[in-house]
Amino acid sequence: MITNTNPAWRGGARQTLVLCKQNAAKSNRPTPTLQAIRAELIGSNQASAAGIVAIGHAPVSKLCRRLIEAGHNPALPLEVHRGTTLCLRVRSIAEGAALSVEDDENGRPRFIRHRPRTCGAAPYVAQAVRPVP
Repeated sequence: MITNTNPAWRGGARQTLVLCKQNAAKSNRPTPTLQAIRAELIGSNQASAAGIVAIGHAPVSKLCRRLIEAGHNPALPLEVHRGTTLCLRVRSIAEGAALSVEDDENGRPRFIRHRPRTCGAAPYVAQAVRPVP
Protein backbone atom coordinates (compact mmCIF):
# COMPACT_ATOMS: atom_id res chain seq x y z
CA MET A 1 0.00 0.00 0.00
CA ILE A 2 1.29 3.46 -0.97
CA THR A 3 0.17 6.52 0.97
CA ASN A 4 0.60 10.05 -0.38
CA THR A 5 -0.41 13.16 1.58
CA ASN A 6 -1.04 16.28 -0.51
CA PRO A 7 -2.12 19.44 1.37
CA ALA A 8 -2.94 21.32 -1.83
CA TRP A 9 -5.44 18.75 -3.07
CA ARG A 10 -9.13 19.78 -3.06
CA GLY A 11 -8.87 23.43 -2.16
CA GLY A 12 -6.15 23.15 0.43
CA ALA A 13 -7.90 20.59 2.63
CA ARG A 14 -5.46 17.97 3.86
CA GLN A 15 -6.33 14.69 2.19
CA THR A 16 -4.62 11.32 2.11
CA LEU A 17 -4.55 9.33 -1.11
CA VAL A 18 -4.18 5.58 -0.67
CA LEU A 19 -3.27 3.38 -3.60
CA CYS A 20 -3.53 -0.36 -3.15
CA LYS A 21 -1.61 -2.86 -5.20
CA GLN A 22 -4.67 -5.13 -5.00
CA ASN A 23 -6.47 -2.95 -7.58
CA ALA A 24 -3.56 -3.28 -9.95
CA ALA A 25 -3.61 -7.06 -9.51
CA LYS A 26 -7.29 -7.22 -10.56
CA SER A 27 -6.55 -5.58 -13.90
CA ASN A 28 -6.35 -8.00 -16.83
CA ARG A 29 -4.13 -5.65 -18.81
CA PRO A 30 -0.50 -6.63 -19.02
CA THR A 31 1.92 -3.92 -17.95
CA PRO A 32 4.94 -4.29 -20.19
CA THR A 33 8.23 -2.96 -18.94
CA LEU A 34 10.49 -2.00 -21.78
CA GLN A 35 14.15 -1.20 -21.26
CA ALA A 36 14.76 2.41 -22.28
CA ILE A 37 17.43 3.32 -24.81
CA ARG A 38 20.05 5.62 -23.25
CA ALA A 39 21.05 8.62 -25.35
CA GLU A 40 23.63 11.35 -24.79
CA LEU A 41 22.97 15.02 -25.59
CA ILE A 42 26.15 16.75 -26.70
CA GLY A 43 26.04 20.52 -26.98
CA SER A 44 22.77 21.95 -28.25
CA ASN A 45 22.55 20.21 -31.60
CA GLN A 46 23.89 16.65 -31.31
CA ALA A 47 22.47 13.46 -29.78
CA SER A 48 23.76 9.90 -29.95
CA ALA A 49 22.49 6.47 -28.94
CA ALA A 50 23.24 2.88 -29.95
CA GLY A 51 26.04 4.01 -32.26
CA ILE A 52 23.78 6.44 -34.14
CA VAL A 53 24.49 10.18 -34.17
CA ALA A 54 21.95 12.87 -35.06
CA ILE A 55 22.91 16.50 -35.64
CA GLY A 56 20.36 19.27 -36.16
CA HIS A 57 18.05 21.82 -34.55
CA ALA A 58 15.97 19.05 -32.93
CA PRO A 59 18.54 16.28 -32.45
CA VAL A 60 16.43 14.06 -30.18
CA SER A 61 13.51 13.78 -32.60
CA LYS A 62 15.96 13.24 -35.45
CA LEU A 63 17.65 10.53 -33.39
CA CYS A 64 14.28 8.85 -32.82
CA ARG A 65 13.68 8.74 -36.59
CA ARG A 66 17.14 7.29 -37.19
CA LEU A 67 16.69 4.64 -34.48
CA ILE A 68 13.45 3.48 -36.14
CA GLU A 69 15.17 3.40 -39.54
CA ALA A 70 17.91 1.26 -37.97
CA GLY A 71 15.31 -1.30 -36.89
CA HIS A 72 14.74 -0.52 -33.20
CA ASN A 73 11.33 -1.20 -31.68
CA PRO A 74 9.24 2.02 -32.05
CA ALA A 75 7.58 1.34 -28.67
CA LEU A 76 10.87 1.63 -26.77
CA PRO A 77 11.29 4.69 -24.53
CA LEU A 78 14.32 6.96 -24.87
CA GLU A 79 16.13 8.56 -21.94
CA VAL A 80 18.37 11.46 -22.92
CA HIS A 81 21.22 12.36 -20.56
CA ARG A 82 23.62 15.28 -20.46
CA GLY A 83 26.50 13.79 -18.52
CA THR A 84 24.94 12.01 -15.53
CA THR A 85 21.76 14.14 -15.52
CA LEU A 86 18.56 12.83 -17.09
CA CYS A 87 17.31 15.83 -19.08
CA LEU A 88 14.58 14.38 -21.31
CA ARG A 89 12.47 11.23 -21.38
CA VAL A 90 10.60 10.30 -24.55
CA ARG A 91 7.68 7.92 -23.92
CA SER A 92 8.32 6.02 -27.17
CA ILE A 93 10.69 6.65 -30.04
CA ALA A 94 7.70 6.52 -32.41
CA GLU A 95 6.19 9.54 -30.63
CA GLY A 96 9.53 11.34 -30.64
CA ALA A 97 9.97 10.66 -34.35
CA ALA A 98 6.59 12.21 -35.09
CA LEU A 99 7.68 15.57 -33.65
CA SER A 100 9.90 18.34 -34.87
CA VAL A 101 10.72 21.86 -33.68
CA GLU A 102 9.87 24.99 -35.62
CA ASP A 103 9.78 28.68 -34.69
CA ASP A 104 6.36 30.32 -34.48
CA GLU A 105 5.58 33.81 -35.81
CA ASN A 106 7.16 35.37 -32.68
CA GLY A 107 10.38 33.37 -33.02
CA ARG A 108 9.62 30.98 -30.15
CA PRO A 109 10.40 27.30 -30.74
CA ARG A 110 7.34 25.00 -30.72
CA PHE A 111 6.84 21.27 -31.17
CA ILE A 112 5.01 20.47 -34.40
CA ARG A 113 4.17 17.33 -36.36
CA HIS A 114 7.19 16.24 -38.38
CA ARG A 115 6.95 16.89 -42.11
CA PRO A 116 9.64 15.40 -44.33
CA ARG A 117 11.55 18.25 -45.92
CA THR A 118 12.33 18.50 -49.59
CA CYS A 119 15.57 19.91 -50.90
CA GLY A 120 13.94 23.33 -51.33
CA ALA A 121 13.75 23.23 -55.11
CA ALA A 122 10.48 23.41 -56.96
CA PRO A 123 9.04 20.08 -58.05
CA TYR A 124 9.99 18.85 -61.49
CA VAL A 125 7.64 20.02 -64.21
CA ALA A 126 7.89 18.45 -67.64
CA GLN A 127 8.40 20.96 -70.41
CA ALA A 128 5.99 21.03 -73.29
CA VAL A 129 8.18 20.48 -76.33
CA ARG A 130 6.93 21.70 -79.68
CA PRO A 131 7.73 19.55 -82.65
CA VAL A 132 10.37 21.10 -84.92
CA PRO A 133 8.87 21.92 -88.36
